[in-house]
Amino acid sequence: MNIIRSHIHQCVSMHNTHRIPPQWLRAHYLPTGQLFLLYYYPDSVRNYQEPVDISLLAALENLVKYFDFDEYLPAATTSLYTQLLSAG
Repeated sequence: MNIIRSHIHQCVSMHNTHRIPPQWLRAHYLPTGQLFLLYYYPDSVRNYQEPVDISLLAALENLVKYFDFDEYLPAATTSLYTQLLSAG
């Protein structure tokens, strides 16, 4: 999982630092520049932020509170693979 996470972080980093070139037909709604800068340092951009529904957030967090982010296969699958590798 560490290798996969490393590749994902590299991909996100490259994506967020590339430039969006000017597009004349979309200039009225499409900002141009680096995504990272557009996100963290917006210039004359409308704020679409909405308040968070705390009860919905708590319900969603409750669904994943026992989720192990380092365990990427269910225990039954890991057990099966262990048996197959031992038999082989």
